[in-house]
Order: sequence, then C-alpha cells, then structure tokens
Amino acid sequence: MNEAKKDGVSDENEELFLICEKLAEIETRIRIVEYALKNDSTKKIGKKAVKLGSKVTILTLDEELEEVYTIVGTVEADPINGKISNETPLASALLDRKVGDVVTVFVAHPYKVQIKKID
Repeated sequence: MNEAKKDGVSDENEELFLICEKLAEIETRIRIVEYALKNDSTKKIGKKAVKLGSKVTILTLDEELEEVYTIVGTVEADPINGKISNETPLASALLDRKVGDVVTVFVAHPYKVQIKKID
C-alpha cells in the first residue's frame, strides 16, 4: 500500500480496497454456507432417522417398557412431559438412528432400547 500511495493512491482508495477485500471474504463464506445447506445430509435423513424435534417411540428391552420422547434442545427439555435434551445419554444414543435399530444407552448401568416409531 505504501507503494500505491507513492503512485497517487489516496487513503480513500486504500479504504475502498480494504472494503472490497472484506466483501470478497464475506461472499466466499456465504457460498460455503449455501453449499453446506444445499448438501446437508440431515435433509436426506428426513423422518427416516431420529433428529432434533423427532418424537420417538422406544421399547426398553430389559423391561419391555414402551415410552415416547421428543428430542429437544437443552432449553426446551421437560422430562416430566416427555421432552428430553439432545445431550442426554438416551437422546444421544437415538440421534441419527432408524426404526428397528437397537441402541445401547451408556449410563451407570447400560441398557438397550429399540426404536419402534419416529414422528
């Protein structure tokens, strides 16, 4: 830039140049995000697999107990009403799994559940 100033480039032109560089960086980031969204693998999963917001019916294999949970974010979690955080061991084990899958929930005493239904 110092050479550019010697050649008659003013501070205003330097500022414009820096703004154009920043704009190019932002446009590149936008294209990257658009590409990621367009090719998002979770779209392909759809209702076929458990994801955030899914209502999941499971069968606890040890006790033959059927339960229904909705997978939500930490803030929305309300276990008494069947809304469990995606960060719980159960929800973590269920995420990205499909109907019929048997998963192990890793807690102090691990147990297995089978996914019966996903809404």
